[in-house]
Amino acid sequence: RRQRQMCIRDSDKTVLNIPVVDNFLFSISDASGEQLFKAGETKIYPIVKKGVGATVVTRPEGWTVRLSSSEIAITAPAQDGRTRGAVADTRTDVAVLAYCTFDDYATITKVKVSLEGASGTHDPRASIYEEGEVTTSEIGYTVTLSDATSYKYVFRKTSEGALTLEEVAEQGTPSEETALRFQGLEARTEYTLYVLPYHEETAGTELATCTIRTAEPVYTSYYEAYNAGEVLTVGGLAISKSLFGEAVLLTEETKTITADGVYFVPDGVTATYASGTRNTLIVIGDNPSGRGEFTITTTRITFNPTNRGHFVLFNLHFGLSTANGEGQILFYPNSTAGGMMQTVAMEDCDLDLTGFQGFSFTASRTADTPIGIENVSFVDCDINVGPSTRFGYFFQYREHGSIGNAVFRNNVIWSGNAANATRIFNLSMGQSEAQYAVAAPVGSLEFERNTWINCKPSVINIVKNVGRLVIRNNLFYGTITQHTPFITYEAGCVPSSGEIADNLGYNTNGTGTPYWKAVNNSFLFPGSREFSMTKENPFGGGRFDTATGVFVPGAAYASYGARR
Repeated sequence: RRQRQMCIRDSDKTVLNIPVVDNFLFSISDASGEQLFKAGETKIYPIVKKGVGATVVTRPEGWTVRLSSSEIAITAPAQDGRTRGAVADTRTDVAVLAYCTFDDYATITKVKVSLEGASGTHDPRASIYEEGEVTTSEIGYTVTLSDATSYKYVFRKTSEGALTLEEVAEQGTPSEETALRFQGLEARTEYTLYVLPYHEETAGTELATCTIRTAEPVYTSYYEAYNAGEVLTVGGLAISKSLFGEAVLLTEETKTITADGVYFVPDGVTATYASGTRNTLIVIGDNPSGRGEFTITTTRITFNPTNRGHFVLFNLHFGLSTANGEGQILFYPNSTAGGMMQTVAMEDCDLDLTGFQGFSFTASRTADTPIGIENVSFVDCDINVGPSTRFGYFFQYREHGSIGNAVFRNNVIWSGNAANATRIFNLSMGQSEAQYAVAAPVGSLEFERNTWINCKPSVINIVKNVGRLVIRNNLFYGTITQHTPFITYEAGCVPSSGEIADNLGYNTNGTGTPYWKAVNNSFLFPGSREFSMTKENPFGGGRFDTATGVFVPGAAYASYGARR
């Protein structure tokens, strides 16, 4: 059975998954619910603890707490003539933070106390725990309440967008149940449970949320699952027979892709690509236990965005057999009219881009032929951009373009050359007012848990603006000679929301040059924090191999970068 996890969402909207450890415990007995005290009264509660070292106690103003090896004594304020009216906290928590002696675990235990006769307001709170086995179609939760009598909940796909407190209050289903279990879900899909606690008619001021992904389907063939009606979700795009029709299982005789469609690449077959212009192309490695092979001999896969198509690679080892340094695998020619592709998604792929000039490129556009992509997603990919400096940008749409939502999560992007010029976006010709006027905006950018090896320090070159910006838990390794921003955008275009936190850089030239600042050399919205630098090689004690693309940080830096 999976280890039980507790999901908490803090004020910065960060999801924490906390393991429950059998040999580490701190609990307070006989203290459930609200504990009502008379003025000056002392109550003693037994404690049980295992594997506990240091403890930190916090208490409401005016209250006193004494903690021994076997009990905790709590004394209420004595509201005599000298102290009456001076107590600021009339209904809150006595909390004990306990640290583990044998690992970096900590736990917090609370006693809710209130003073008899004191006026106070309720503060309904809720926590959500993952409970039971997560299957391909079911997720279970335990909901615990504090200073609350009931709650409302909404459960839906994470891709449908986050809900506000007001929306949960209006749309939520009332409940007092401790256990919730949802069935009939789609496999390998993220779902979020939103809980708004109530004390009678009083709603809490914070939502509790927990996001869990359903399990992988148990199939030996994705093609088999597709024909059985299963839905495969890649980059937020639902791929199924009911939506895309008949698919092709390639064989040695039919391995060359010549038309739009959904293709599955079985073991022993190396898919290839012929020339032509595509509207939708979805290529999937058929074996869930190993990546399929897809090698192209042409230097470009040309797309026409007019028909709002999709380009998806999943579970593949992809590469170019002729390395002339000129190609792109998502190219828009001059003859193409304007249009907006819906999805460009690479997931669970080994992308060998060493023979390409870039991932996606567009010839010159005009105001009458703008292009764009609604959703860009690179997730769980190993991406080799080559040992030279030829590979430039993943996306270069420098005039009359747009990107809706972009997600780069849990990827390893590397080069064998410390001077490699690779960047993600180059969406403007420059930084003049006239150039920004026709440059491409980005609606939302999430750059999270990526390992970035020997590539350009300015990861995002230039965009017109970005709405929501999240840069979190990334690990950057390379030679830095000057202080450059992670992303540069038009002056005055402040991201509307986001978070920049827990990013680490290592400068191989040893000069101590500061790593990149978060955005545009300044912090322009709450939650922005400068990237941290380490003088110690984060891969010491781990693995660092540009030949095989294996990069495993040492134990002290395991929380940064891609997880492999």
